[in-house]
Amino acid sequence: MAERLGVPKEIPPYVPFLPHSKMIYLIYHNVFSYITPVDMDHYYSDLSQRNKLSDYDAVLVNLWGGRAPFHRLARLQGYSDHPFECEYHQAGGKTVEVPESLRDKKVLIVDDSVERGNTIKKIFGLVGPGSRAVVSVILRGVPMQVLDPRVDAAVLIDNVKVAGSGMDAGLLHERNFFREYEGVVVVPNEYQRIP
Repeated sequence: MAERLGVPKEIPPYVPFLPHSKMIYLIYHNVFSYITPVDMDHYYSDLSQRNKLSDYDAVLVNLWGGRAPFHRLARLQGYSDHPFECEYHQAGGKTVEVPESLRDKKVLIVDDSVERGNTIKKIFGLVGPGSRAVVSVILRGVPMQVLDPRVDAAVLIDNVKVAGSGMDAGLLHERNFFREYEGVVVVPNEYQRIP
């Protein structure tokens, strides 16, 4: 897949945001197309082959951002077990306790993105050995970023404000449908963090 897009093969593949990207109208917003749903399907297929949900004692899904990536992986793998769902981080970076029943288990953590990597690192300290994490994207070039080799992503992307594939771009709406969009888009500055 990465070769088809003209990007060197790496795992996970890096997909740059092109400054001349096409503006599209999506979910009541003008946004820039970044990665199409069809291309994300290919990246998720590769991620699914590298990370089997059934290889873990339990799957821990971040209540908001992790649902879309989990359902995508489960669909690809025919996985029918129910994951543990919890909101394991809050505004301000405060980490919520992981369910006690997961403390010593080999857990697969599923979330939408890794920016600095601190939250996932804290979660790894609360679960058993052999645990790993999968995310839709890892943002490259984030200041003070600490990447853990136990984290795998469908793609590496530029550090821009994105939405889709589980991510909401920080848009505060009663119903934010960006999380369900199966591609990745860049949200222009004027739409970010609407009060």
